[in-house]
Amino acid sequence: MRRLEISHIIITSVFLLVLMNGCSNSQDDSIENLTQESETYLFADAGADRKIDIPEKANFETPLCDAKTVEWDFGDGEKAQGFKVTYGYKTPGRYAVKVTITDSKGETASDTCIVTVYPKDSDGDLLEDAIDDDPKNGDINLPRESKVFFLDTFDNEKLECRLYLPAGNPPYPVIMIGHGWDSDLDEMAGRAKNYRDAGYATFVWSARGWGNSTGLIRLDSTQYEIKDTIRLINWLAAQKFVIEENKPEWFFDNGKIINYDFDQDGLEEKDDIPGDETRDFVLGMNGCSYGGALQVLTASYDHRIDCISPERTWNNLLEALCPSESLKILWAGGFYLQGMARVLEGTGVDPMLTEFIFSLLLKDEFTPDMRHQLMLRTPSTRSQYVLAPALIIQGEYDTVFDLNQAIANLEQIQANGVEAKMHWYAGGHGYMPENPPYNEEIVLKWMDRHLRGMDVDTGAEITYDIVNPEGNPVRYSGNWPLVEKGSEMKLMLHSIGNKNFMKCAKNASGKIAYDPSSLNYSGEKDYSQFKNIPLIKSSFSEIQAIQGSLNEPPNPFDSIETSVTFESEPFKEDAELTGIPRADLFISSNSTDITYYIKLYDVPDGGSINSDENSGAKKINTDAKVISNHVTPFRVYTRQSDAVKDNQQEHSVDLRALAYFIKKGHRIRLTISTSDYFFLQSRKPGIGFVWHDADYPSALYLPIVR
Repeated sequence: MRRLEISHIIITSVFLLVLMNGCSNSQDDSIENLTQESETYLFADAGADRKIDIPEKANFETPLCDAKTVEWDFGDGEKAQGFKVTYGYKTPGRYAVKVTITDSKGETASDTCIVTVYPKDSDGDLLEDAIDDDPKNGDINLPRESKVFFLDTFDNEKLECRLYLPAGNPPYPVIMIGHGWDSDLDEMAGRAKNYRDAGYATFVWSARGWGNSTGLIRLDSTQYEIKDTIRLINWLAAQKFVIEENKPEWFFDNGKIINYDFDQDGLEEKDDIPGDETRDFVLGMNGCSYGGALQVLTASYDHRIDCISPERTWNNLLEALCPSESLKILWAGGFYLQGMARVLEGTGVDPMLTEFIFSLLLKDEFTPDMRHQLMLRTPSTRSQYVLAPALIIQGEYDTVFDLNQAIANLEQIQANGVEAKMHWYAGGHGYMPENPPYNEEIVLKWMDRHLRGMDVDTGAEITYDIVNPEGNPVRYSGNWPLVEKGSEMKLMLHSIGNKNFMKCAKNASGKIAYDPSSLNYSGEKDYSQFKNIPLIKSSFSEIQAIQGSLNEPPNPFDSIETSVTFESEPFKEDAELTGIPRADLFISSNSTDITYYIKLYDVPDGGSINSDENSGAKKINTDAKVISNHVTPFRVYTRQSDAVKDNQQEHSVDLRALAYFIKKGHRIRLTISTSDYFFLQSRKPGIGFVWHDADYPSALYLPIVR
């Protein structure tokens, strides 16, 4: 009888709840809502990362929920209970604070934040008086920095070095920071202090030829700079302040933790690199550009390195500086002049670099030795030996080391079964925003996880920033690739009369809706033609680092005579374009050697293609902008007998990867030209033909994420 009364009460209560909700939902919705309300609610939030000074106390609070216990682990062995707690640290360092909430059923939820604790009265500035020439001396309660000291290379050059030690008792995990081109250890001082204040012993040095280091600049050669870096690691291994460890057996190569298996790389036997090469210790590496590739190459030889974080660097130096054998003349020339300027200071650059620049300028050719020398400086030739987890950071607007270079590093290291992730940010060589992103915190979390074993969130396989219409970067994340090949939006190249355009043949998973229209090919062979006029630069694309030096920089333009352009219909919705666009093009030419340059433009609502009649030349010059400033060259060699108009050849070209926001009403413009101001163009005249008909259906594929 009692059970019937309880059942009646429950049924009546459900009926009244439905009535009180106005019956606005279906019965299934109401029951689902009631079920959700009856479930235990668990939610954990440790709060934002923070920095405090001793003896300041940190306050922690997680939102109220249906918890039986709430436990805080402060990362130093101490714990506390409660939704709100206060804790004061006694020792400087970097701590992962974890809150764990448990309900009556034993279900749990947790979250982690990072707390960086500085020593008393320290503002993070260097206390130079706390240490003398011996980097092991000084007051261990204060952050310390050595004076500059010099270590010898295998060929008796001198490398200037500096060591930063954190407050507190040793041993410490170590981070080595490599600098960029035209830089030295002083440029890394700010970053080194930040890492030191986070509890890491930080080692910086000037690579040979830079700063006060002697020797020729060898461009990250495995015969020189990589050998130097392993020698520095050996020196660190002999220091008492490092944390000794032992790698698992599978890290070793024939019993050696240093893997020298390519004789042609120029690395000799272990005895040639003095120091303690047998002692393994906790070590990570960081650095950008020149100091980025150095990490990947060094980690491929020396398996003592526990993790790396290369930023804004290359995977294939030949492809980066000379994509499809088209020299980035302004970038490569600028790098060369910066290196040659060091001659006035008693150093200089490797003769190989001089040969590389002038052979291309004067002869437009690569010698076999040039290729070999560049490949000795290329991570792609050694990436299969990298065992260190890698966080790869790259700039979305980088026009020298583009996102494709980062993607190649990621995929090659992941192929070894090693954890690797990417972070893209709105910047890079050639463009830096007014408020550049703060990547150091991302790097520190990577180091915390792999050098200290801290339970911290290092993000998804790829995190990236998209600049929204208001000009602010918004962070997204996911698994790479975000759009699988075959799931892209497909735009067919088409023309009616003298008008070229692109029609949407396949939407990207139905997320972007174009006005439906059929592809009514006329049945006749249809093509667009354009000329290559040697030494005449007919296209201009922005590189903001160079643009900024001009009083009135021109808008990007393309000559009508030497380019062909196709435009899409306006986007019906806002869209995110993230990944590697691809162009499948049917091309023919009457030239045996011609280079094509592909660009994607963002064309604003109401924008159009207009000739600039005042310039004296017929140019496409509008307010459209090249997306992320990227240009993709691809060179086509043809036998003389095949260099005829009707010899159509299909070429599938991966364009430069993008992370870009397309506004509703904007259009995508595809431009193919035969020159660009920032590249050394091919020197043989000729006419190129892009075919777009039923027999030769050229198309553009866009990775639309959302």
